[in-house]
Amino acid sequence: MVQALNRFSIFAVAANSANLLAPQLVALVALKPGLFGVFSAIALIGSIFTALAFALSIDPFLRAGRDLQQKHYSSASLVYLFLSCLGGFAAGLFSLILSGPGTPWPTILAISLYPATFVLWNAQRIMLVEMVGAALKSDLIGFFVILLGLIGTSIFGLTIAKICAVAAASYGLMFLHALWRTRALWGAASCGLWFKLMKLEIRSMAFDSAMGISANSLGPLMLMPILGVSSFGVYRAVGNLAAPLRSVVTPMRSQLGRIPVSRLHSRWGGVVQISLFSSIALLVVAGLKAASRYAPPEATLVNVSSYAVVASLVVALNAFWQIYLNRGRMLLPPRALFRVRVTTSVVAAVVPLLGALVAGLAGALYALLLSTLFQSLAWWRADRSSSRLRVQTGTEAISP
Repeated sequence: MVQALNRFSIFAVAANSANLLAPQLVALVALKPGLFGVFSAIALIGSIFTALAFALSIDPFLRAGRDLQQKHYSSASLVYLFLSCLGGFAAGLFSLILSGPGTPWPTILAISLYPATFVLWNAQRIMLVEMVGAALKSDLIGFFVILLGLIGTSIFGLTIAKICAVAAASYGLMFLHALWRTRALWGAASCGLWFKLMKLEIRSMAFDSAMGISANSLGPLMLMPILGVSSFGVYRAVGNLAAPLRSVVTPMRSQLGRIPVSRLHSRWGGVVQISLFSSIALLVVAGLKAASRYAPPEATLVNVSSYAVVASLVVALNAFWQIYLNRGRMLLPPRALFRVRVTTSVVAAVVPLLGALVAGLAGALYALLLSTLFQSLAWWRADRSSSRLRVQTGTEAISP
């Protein structure tokens, strides 16, 4: 595991995490739970279209051979560019419905650009790492833009639109820089040709992503009318605390897929993973306790600190879950991927909904913990079973 992860720049991972964490953390501290609930809904729209971009473009691109990647880079890019535009349009429409037709157009534009550029950044960053091997400069550009932008706008008071605008500027610049780094691969692009070439991979990934979107994006949105906007903001804040971990794991998707079974599922590998789980949980508890003391009393993060133990376990389990989820999407055969995705998606969508109906916010959070635990164990078990099969057939991943 260590050998595979060492190939990925630790500085790029840190900068990448900071780029994703900064808007979420600032929103947690600066916005009240009701406003944070709206911000989270906008971010969920970005997550939905990012998942579609991975299913229709990035995951098939990663599974393709090197020759196909170089020849059809432009076609794969055109697919996620189209999805980015759809994501921006959906976010703008959502903000209009929520706030009414009198909303100033700069506000609508800023909110629309946030999920649109988020899709572009996520997709192009993976392609940059795959084709060039590094994304450090791109990540550092984004980090300094988002840091300076949030500091500057905070002087005049932070709003949802300002946070979205700064994040969009950062993600947009990172996308353009990454696109420039891979300029040698530009050429004629055709979405039709891409879907024709990768139809088998896309069919498998599209269903998998549809199930994931239903459970992890549309499912939480269904809780908003049950919990109310403020309680929904607290609920989503717990999930958003795991965003930095997802930003670390997702770019390492191909590296995780090359970790040999003998390392990941060994006794020593288990010790490392349990230690990581425990460390993350303790850090989250400590951070939330500190937030309850020093953050503004109306901040969403202060409300989350009331559920510090539950939140810490959810975040720690997310790390475990994301590792095996990303390995599964790279390595599991279609039938096994279908089986585990259907099972986990049903649990992720239904259990928090039942918890919210029975016991409100507290019930939803404890149900979220149980569903995250189930998903983690399900993906771990699927990886372990599939790994045994690969060992028997001589196709075990080999560490590069």
